[in-house]
Amino acid sequence: MNNLEIEIKNTSYTFKAGFAFLHKVNKEVTAPVDGFDKKKEIGLPWLVANIIDGDIDFLVKCLLDMNMNQTPRLSKENLEEWLEEEADIDAVFKEVIDFLLSANVCKKALAQVAQEYKKMQEVELKKTAKNKK
Repeated sequence: MNNLEIEIKNTSYTFKAGFAFLHKVNKEVTAPVDGFDKKKEIGLPWLVANIIDGDIDFLVKCLLDMNMNQTPRLSKENLEEWLEEEADIDAVFKEVIDFLLSANVCKKALAQVAQEYKKMQEVELKKTAKNKK
């Protein structure tokens, strides 16, 4: 799956988790590498972990970054208005997370994040099943 398509206010927008996206977000967060005088770029796992945690600002940032080289371009104002007034926010979070975890340039870097996300989903399913009893 290379692109995510979302219709916002009767316009279809394309979101791509490609190399341009990967390089942009990875550069934004770095961590020191033990035993070396180097830093590792960890922006992608950081971004996705925050989206999984439900941080809507990271969701907005991610969508805008994935749309950066696409036509038509989505403005932050239109995206935020759509999320605030029209979108099924839970569905958008899930769709973006699932897309990122399966995108070719992201899935290896996000393997550990994907495992933790799967565990969280299982816990939520158990809670939901328990509450229905």
